[in-house]
Amino acid sequence: MTAPVDRAPPARPVTPPKRWKMWLLTCIAIYPVITSLGYILQAVAGGLPVYAHFMILVPIAVALLVFVVMPTLTRRFHRWITR
Repeated sequence: MTAPVDRAPPARPVTPPKRWKMWLLTCIAIYPVITSLGYILQAVAGGLPVYAHFMILVPIAVALLVFVVMPTLTRRFHRWITR
């Protein structure tokens, strides 16, 4: 004979955030990251051609957004984006 298993109540289905809210949050995140990286890169390596400038800027900006900025913003605005 087996002991009764405690069953958790059924979980409420998770609804994804509204697309416009994620769009707005992403715009808020991208603008300062790209602007500040652009100014920093211009000061450090101003003589680079435009394509080289963006070859450096884009991977750094994406890494910052994916690993630092967006997780922080989604945690901070969780209640708003899930309403």
